[in-house]
Amino acid sequence: MSEDRENSDFISPDQLPHGWELLPLKDLMAGDKTAIKRGPFGSAIKKSFFVSGGYKVYEQKNAIYDDATLGNYFVNPETFAELRNFEVKPGDFIISCSGTIGRISRLPPNAQPGVINQALLKLTIDEGRVHPKYFLYLFRSHRLQQLVLKDTRGSAMKNLASVDDLKQIRLPLPPFKQQEIIVAEIEKQFSRLDEAVANLKRVKANLKRYKAAVLKAAVEGKLTEEWRKAHPDVEPASELLKRILAERRAKWNGKGKYKERKIDVTVECTEGWVGVTVEMISEIVDGDRGREYPKQEDFHDEGYCLFLTTKNVRPYGFVFKDNQFISKEKHEKLRKGTLKPGDIVFTSRGTIGNIAHYTTDVKYKCVRINSGMFILRGFQDLLDEGYFAWYLRSKAIRDQIARLRSGTAQPQLPIREFKTFIVHFPSKLEQKEIVKEIERRISIIDGLESSMMQAERRADRLHQSVLRIAFNGLLGQRGNRGRKAIEKVTTGDAEIRPEEA
Repeated sequence: MSEDRENSDFISPDQLPHGWELLPLKDLMAGDKTAIKRGPFGSAIKKSFFVSGGYKVYEQKNAIYDDATLGNYFVNPETFAELRNFEVKPGDFIISCSGTIGRISRLPPNAQPGVINQALLKLTIDEGRVHPKYFLYLFRSHRLQQLVLKDTRGSAMKNLASVDDLKQIRLPLPPFKQQEIIVAEIEKQFSRLDEAVANLKRVKANLKRYKAAVLKAAVEGKLTEEWRKAHPDVEPASELLKRILAERRAKWNGKGKYKERKIDVTVECTEGWVGVTVEMISEIVDGDRGREYPKQEDFHDEGYCLFLTTKNVRPYGFVFKDNQFISKEKHEKLRKGTLKPGDIVFTSRGTIGNIAHYTTDVKYKCVRINSGMFILRGFQDLLDEGYFAWYLRSKAIRDQIARLRSGTAQPQLPIREFKTFIVHFPSKLEQKEIVKEIERRISIIDGLESSMMQAERRADRLHQSVLRIAFNGLLGQRGNRGRKAIEKVTTGDAEIRPEEA
């Protein structure tokens, strides 16, 4: 057997269990010539054809999210008749074949009549020969996903290269009765694993709520109640504010007359704290929005200056993946928006309120914000950098964002609104104590969240291990061999290697 032939088989023929067959995918389909059908080309089904109701147009997301109800595209009866070769019915399988490739879903009994679009592949199996759930689990196995992805093309947007090649992939098929046994055992083991995953998700949700509760307690002064009792002689925030404002007035050498921002005395604060507007305590720098703002062709994978996107500024700091850069020449043509050590970045469009603190630890020394962010700077005489960053992540700020943001499809927070945000703060010493208490608790939460993520990844590997054992024929054998193999991996007695799972 040639190497190409072996590479198109789900399992080597010499490993096939007794009584099983190794059959090409096309032989598992119903007799209809449209049993395997790629969606129509774009010219055959345009958005101009869509109407408010009628026959449903199934999309990639129906397969990716395993939900036949998603989407609101329909065609009228005349267009449906022209696209009859691409019709899908309850019980048919749809597979994503552009971009995200290989996700499979089976249309439920109550699925709307309709057609697939160009990003889907339809399969109608011979249910007298292959059990629908056996086929579904087989297609979701890591080995078959590898075979499907092998036949792709394109770089920016992957596409299934050839339906004919897919038809020739040879799949293991036991007698129908054994298929039923295998499906029952897979579902039994998946039920156990899914219950464990559900418990993990509940723990993660509780950790998220606890993290929010820690920040809420911190910015309300509850974490440091005992500290304040033990340090009654510390300069209160009100005196600190008066002193710093006096120093700012004395040092003012900017253009025009110095403008004093009024303290909002109506804000209720913890004893010894003050509440002021963001504009009063910090300079707010917007991103450059002028005619030199970079166009798509100005961005590169490497370069002189890192140009931040929302992918880089996440809720708890910078994430330097999918970076884009501009040249030194382009950077020097822009005006405002370059970060300085100590600055805090605040996203103001799309996902509002993600926070990152730019310190000397960041390896990129020339960094710019895009037009959907603000820079906060010059607050250090009043606020500890860590305290301000944590405060901006708290519910106190989230509530103000919810009240003052605008837009629906693309939410945004205008700078004029952000200037009015209220920030509460205590003495500088207490701020540092708060940061210490927050970070101590958050580090514990982060450790637990990391453990949860590892457990979820292990659960994913165990799902695939169950499928690997099932389709190697062990679950279809008599006796306890298959059950013991399953128990071995699901109880952690076996080493699960990603390439096997």
